[in-house]
Amino acid sequence: MSIYLNYDDDALATFANIGLVRRAKKSLDEVKLIENSNGDLIFELESFHITLPKDGIAGAKCTCPANECCKHILASVLYLKENHQTLFSNNDNHQANNQDIQQSDDTVNNNNQPSIIDDLLNQDPKDLQKQLKKSDRLLAFTHYQELIDSNEVRIDETDNKLNFYLKDFDKTVYYFKGLSLKGMLSELPDKQKSAIHLALIAYVFYQHNKDWQWTDEVAVFVSEQNCLSDDELVFIDESQSLCVNFLKQGLSHLAKESVLSLRLLSLQARTYQMPNLAQHIRRIYGAMTALLNEDIHSKEENIFNELAFLYHYLQSFINAHHSQNGEQLEKLRGKVINTGDDIIIKKLIPLGAEWWETSTGAKGISFCFYNGDDKALISVTNGRANSLDSTFHKQSAYQMGVFGASVDYLKTHAIALTKGKLKNNGTLSPSELSRYQELFELKTLNADTFKQEVTGIDDWQTLTTLISPTSRLFLTYPNYVLLYPANIHLPDLDEINQQFLVRLDDNNDTGLLLSLKASAVNESKLKSLEYLLKHQNIFGILAKVIVNGDCIYFSPCSLLLERQAKTPYVEIFNLDYDDIYYYYRKKELSVFVSELAGRIAKLLEQKRTAKITQKPKDTIELLIARTLSILAFYANTGRALETEDQQELLSLAGGFLNIGLALVCDAIKTLCQSPSDKDALLKLRYVLDLAQSCRLKLPLV
Repeated sequence: MSIYLNYDDDALATFANIGLVRRAKKSLDEVKLIENSNGDLIFELESFHITLPKDGIAGAKCTCPANECCKHILASVLYLKENHQTLFSNNDNHQANNQDIQQSDDTVNNNNQPSIIDDLLNQDPKDLQKQLKKSDRLLAFTHYQELIDSNEVRIDETDNKLNFYLKDFDKTVYYFKGLSLKGMLSELPDKQKSAIHLALIAYVFYQHNKDWQWTDEVAVFVSEQNCLSDDELVFIDESQSLCVNFLKQGLSHLAKESVLSLRLLSLQARTYQMPNLAQHIRRIYGAMTALLNEDIHSKEENIFNELAFLYHYLQSFINAHHSQNGEQLEKLRGKVINTGDDIIIKKLIPLGAEWWETSTGAKGISFCFYNGDDKALISVTNGRANSLDSTFHKQSAYQMGVFGASVDYLKTHAIALTKGKLKNNGTLSPSELSRYQELFELKTLNADTFKQEVTGIDDWQTLTTLISPTSRLFLTYPNYVLLYPANIHLPDLDEINQQFLVRLDDNNDTGLLLSLKASAVNESKLKSLEYLLKHQNIFGILAKVIVNGDCIYFSPCSLLLERQAKTPYVEIFNLDYDDIYYYYRKKELSVFVSELAGRIAKLLEQKRTAKITQKPKDTIELLIARTLSILAFYANTGRALETEDQQELLSLAGGFLNIGLALVCDAIKTLCQSPSDKDALLKLRYVLDLAQSCRLKLPLV
């Protein structure tokens, strides 16, 4: 029974809750030990009998009506902890048990006894895995891989207990000496609890280089080609139900445990080899977590839109299953990337870097390369999810770089990646464990030879094919595009949208507008851009693709220059990092910068004093905006549609029908016929999103 002495209040609270622990403490004087039978202890409290088995509290039972852990069980454990030294002292019938308790006390201070880590590592991996059903073993394997990739767990060791703090879940899991897997405690949902506990044990094996072999069925999961398995269908159904339940709760009244379920569903999606779905779920989980933490940048309206998309994505799985459309299922699942495998890329040519920060506190540096093997752009990001790491900032990130090399080195050399890793989103891992080999210096190329090596875009109509959506389900945008303009105009101020625009012309005289927000942060970028336009040959621009509603923007990150010398050569100018003061020490620079500073100051002053006249919204925009404002209230509150709003929605439905959007009209009518149907609410939100995405506009002139 020594295990019960290791349960502190925190561990007991994970098995029940802290309120129940407090109530149990008030009943300690009423607890009585009435029997010691076959190693089990039987107590009595409030006429109920409590059985504490020798293998821990997880198997404890009480005769009271409670379905789960009750205050009687907790009170019995607390009573045993407080009275174990004197409980059996005058009772010969309990001599053996008394010796067991005494031995447990001696063990705590006995250095010759196995440590808690040794106790865990002495477990048999095969026996542990046999305790779980196949679906749980699959989930455990997925979480184990994620633990290795993210290192998002902190392990605190005591003499008889291991505390695993899962940062991503904000939960603690307890492992007790001598109790193995079944004795572990946590507040994780019951359905996934055992799987995550097993993953943590396997992770400790990994940390200590102890052999752990996953069963063959786990290590190699093969999904059905033309249909979903029964387990996958159950998972899809549970995921859809959770979407509906969120709207029943109301997005303004989210429960922390419900949000945690999303994180676990993303793990299951990866288990079933559905990386696209896992990514969608993980994104919503992040947004909801931020909302729970009262982050002012997380909005219910965005979460509502994401939930509607997720609901439809899940429904698409079911539709493809029933039609036995294997090709569609494969597209919905997405490409499975084994993040543990090493990859080789024979040629990576640098294109530039950018420093970024988000409204939620995330920040990082991203570096873009041209992948000579795939003839495509590929990026790598070294970032932080929040601002807690004070040593990570714009300049330190530049020096830290990626692959163990600074950005200053990477921007001047083409490399071969000999031991790289891929992330789940298809980008490269910045890990210093990656190995690279220098191929050549960038200055050995001129503009023409660079263009022969690196495929870019010189016809802006190509962007329409690359970016315009063909299906909302598979709507993806490139993070970056490499542009080869025929002509570049000087920056000009767009007063209405408060941004500077740079027009790039292609060989067909079609214009593409690059955008930079009119702010002091971008002032140095504007200075550099305008100076280099006048004094250097800019033959290429790396631009970031930004999608906001039905608009798409291109923001310049780096400039590809052909420096004039006896032998012209290529040089990369990173707008976030490189400065014309250090690059071009010419006599005219100070005069130019002074003139340019005055021009930019004048433009910024224009921005401040300009009387903004917003572009009037067209009929579709007005109809969508009013419909969304009504739907948002019911998504946030969880209430059923009221009669007055039903009538207004039906009036709006007529407007949609008049402009040819019968699909939206029908979705509104379906909701109005079932005012409390959250499925219909999600479907209508998705249809409105379809209408918006079809209006995506490229900044072509």
